Amino acid sequence: MARAERLEKMQEAILRDVKTYLGEIVSEINLSKADGTSLTNVEVRLEFEQKKTKGFLGGLKDKYQPADPDLMLIAFKGSSPVDYVEPKDHRSILDGAVNHRGDARGKGQETVSLQLANIHQNDSDITSFALGVICGTGFDKIAGAVVRFFDVTLGESLLGNSRFDITGQHTASVLGFIERTGHGWKFREAYKTGYATDFTKFADLARTKVGR
Repeated sequence: MARAERLEKMQEAILRDVKTYLGEIVSEINLSKADGTSLTNVEVRLEFEQKKTKGFLGGLKDKYQPADPDLMLIAFKGSSPVDYVEPKDHRSILDGAVNHRGDARGKGQETVSLQLANIHQNDSDITSFALGVICGTGFDKIAGAVVRFFDVTLGESLLGNSRFDITGQHTASVLGFIERTGHGWKFREAYKTGYATDFTKFADLARTKVGR
């Protein structure tokens, strides 16, 4: 086998391994069991990468003044927002069925846990959750973001990833919706940017994408 051919096969094998580890990037993720009923416990993790500024002073600024995007989740009844979680002052709703793990302070990852089976049974009026990110200083310093969904009922199993290019001067990005589907749930990508730094304004932005 020629050297070039061997290298090509090695690259293909590495790519397969990376895709297996990270998961394919998709626009819709099933959050239900094989029988269509809801998964019990799911974690949503936002991972973001800071842009690198050139030069020594730029590197210091990146280190000590990183962008600090916050993961937010808003509960909807139809097209009406009813409650939300964010990392600083409002971290738990629906009697603890939805919990934000706290502020990453620019360190690269924030997590929200959802007891989806509990919500499906005890909060039947909740039809969807808007998933999004707020950053008061804008997203100019953010190179990109990936939302990863994990089934954490028994151990940890990756369900899927959705990737977003959120770079820009806007202060809010709606990423998509966790939607009720019969007896289960799914995530649907629905990207929209705008200007919001609090629950009310972000809910207004998210409402334009509910159910669409």
